[in-house]
Amino acid sequence: MDDVKQRCSRCLMPNSFPGISFNNDGICNQCLNFKGIEPLGENLLLRTLKSRKGVKYDCVVGISGGKDSCYVAYLAQEIYKLRTLAVFYESPFYCHLAREKYINNFSSD
Repeated sequence: MDDVKQRCSRCLMPNSFPGISFNNDGICNQCLNFKGIEPLGENLLLRTLKSRKGVKYDCVVGISGGKDSCYVAYLAQEIYKLRTLAVFYESPFYCHLAREKYINNFSSD
């Protein structure tokens, strides 16, 4: 049986989570202590990447063969004109389609 008697009203964390406590509004201490990350912005990112003159690559992008990693690599290389090193680890668990996507869409060193 489920021993959950209370859940956080924000994140739904159960009272069975170690060290959890709730305030009067039913919000857990994990949510109350959470500090969100403030993005520094696209301009600062690009300025930081472009400041690395003399380095062979501006950035490294891990490629899985999926649409998200391929899109990030596309943005870096084609839109932001960064010298991009795309890294693909060929494990025995990857399907041949992911490998083909990588080979056909990226130049390699």
